[in-house]
Amino acid sequence: MSEKKGCSHCCLTGCLVFLIAALLGFWLLIRYAPKDAYLGAASRHCNAFAFEWCAQRAFAKLPLRDDEKKLLEPVSAEIKESLKSGALHRDDIERLAGRLVSGPLPWALLVLSFHAHYVAENPDFSPEERASAKISARRVARGLIEGKIQPGQLGEIVFAISVQPQNSLMAAAVKNLFHEGSLNESLKPTLSADLIRDSVKKMKEPAKDSHVPVSDTEINLAPLLQNELKTLVEEKSSESKDN
Repeated sequence: MSEKKGCSHCCLTGCLVFLIAALLGFWLLIRYAPKDAYLGAASRHCNAFAFEWCAQRAFAKLPLRDDEKKLLEPVSAEIKESLKSGALHRDDIERLAGRLVSGPLPWALLVLSFHAHYVAENPDFSPEERASAKISARRVARGLIEGKIQPGQLGEIVFAISVQPQNSLMAAAVKNLFHEGSLNESLKPTLSADLIRDSVKKMKEPAKDSHVPVSDTEINLAPLLQNELKTLVEEKSSESKDN
């Protein structure tokens, strides 16, 4: 049985960190900085440009098409301006990141990264198989983002690539988000062609449930990010009134 060398570092980073690194990376950059260095306008501008730097690096590595990455730029710009104006603070970015991690985003990126690193360039798969698997992965990812598919429907696929199938790979990944070594240990270092093919097959059913047309598998993460941002702003407003 042929083996496809797994890229666990890329897969896990791709599915969990690349997008939210724009938020969590920003938070880590400034978390331990002296507070005196972050006062007034200087503080707000520093926060904004730190976020912008992280966002650019994170978006560039997302397992999305270039045109899909560009769809995120307006939301990123809005967050940057909110940081500059003082409407958002560094603690708010941490909260926003937490909301994204606990939602469908990690699952969607996991599906896309699974295809990118275990199928896309796998010589054990014919061009037709690769193309079909790509369409299924994109339909599932979009279905997750749009709420048409529930993460639980991917349980068997997730367990198949985890070294501890009795545990939720997502739960472990979220819990150990900042501990790269622990994350890597959650994935099997290699996957056989049969296991990959079986996972791709199991992905077809939720792909159908997504009702995403085969002819239009565009993935737009901007509404998800925009919605979470809106919810955060509303929560801040409510908290402010309560105080």
